[in-house]
Amino acid sequence: MKRYVFAGMMLVFCVVCLQLVGAAIPAASTSLFVQDWGGATLYVGGTGPGNYTRIQQALDDASDGDTVFVYRGVYTETISIQKAVCLTGEDKNGTVIEGPGSGTVVEIAAEGAAVHHFAITGGGGDDFDDAAVYIASDSVVLQDTIIRDNQGHGVFLFSASYCILVHNVLVGNRYGGIYLTNESHFNNISYNTVQSGISGISVERSHYQTIMYNRVIQCSNGIYLTESRENLVQGNHLSDNEEGLFCFYAVRNTIQFNNFVSNARHARFMKFLHVGFIAPNMWRHNYWDDWLQVGVKAIYGGVYVRTFTLIGIFIPWVEVDWCPAREPYEWIT
Repeated sequence: MKRYVFAGMMLVFCVVCLQLVGAAIPAASTSLFVQDWGGATLYVGGTGPGNYTRIQQALDDASDGDTVFVYRGVYTETISIQKAVCLTGEDKNGTVIEGPGSGTVVEIAAEGAAVHHFAITGGGGDDFDDAAVYIASDSVVLQDTIIRDNQGHGVFLFSASYCILVHNVLVGNRYGGIYLTNESHFNNISYNTVQSGISGISVERSHYQTIMYNRVIQCSNGIYLTESRENLVQGNHLSDNEEGLFCFYAVRNTIQFNNFVSNARHARFMKFLHVGFIAPNMWRHNYWDDWLQVGVKAIYGGVYVRTFTLIGIFIPWVEVDWCPAREPYEWIT
């Protein structure tokens, strides 16, 4: 009887170990997010009888659960999505929403809405939250778009949680690629390419993001975490940025399996010496092209100590990647 109990315990132990090993190895799946809408389909452009000529007209007439399909062409307008619809273009290279050069081009204010297969350009930068795509609701999907040459942000999330941003290309947006702020939690930002701009991916006062398998290149800041905690930054390729990753008063983030290549500075951090804010970030198994292949990789930063005067004290501090990768990861394409 004891032999059977022992065998059962060993079986459970092996299963648990296999699960832990599987969880520790990152998998680079490239499947697209798919939703089954099941509603009516409204058409914009094309030659069909009764097709709409403007996207906003179709959105106004749509109901929750409908799909608005937009044929190839250039649509010079700004749009606001106020219903849980799927707005999909025929082809992201040929279906273009072009703004007037000021303000936001696409506003998404409906929970559960989705936008697929568009090129979006012509957003302004007069206000800090101007963007090609402004998301102000939960559970929004932005997938397979080209967002380029906007004077503000590429994508701006404000109090928007549980959103999915996948397979987007963001190039030449002045303020940067993707910006999350004001308690935008539990978002998935994966398989995107961000090139040029002030910040590639910025997370401000927002927690529990999954930031995986993105390419962020030629930005002032690759990934910027500000007053944000418990975010997973995994499998990203950060190259040719002035700074690859900066944790600014951001703690308990997991930063693992990333490539840091040809950045002027790969990574740094700054913290307050305050209850709950001295906790470290976890750095592990990242590839650093300046690592000497011996020992650990030190990430230099500092701790700011508040005093009774207006001037605090800065203390140099170090966090450590205990087991850096010897070769760059090739799954990041």
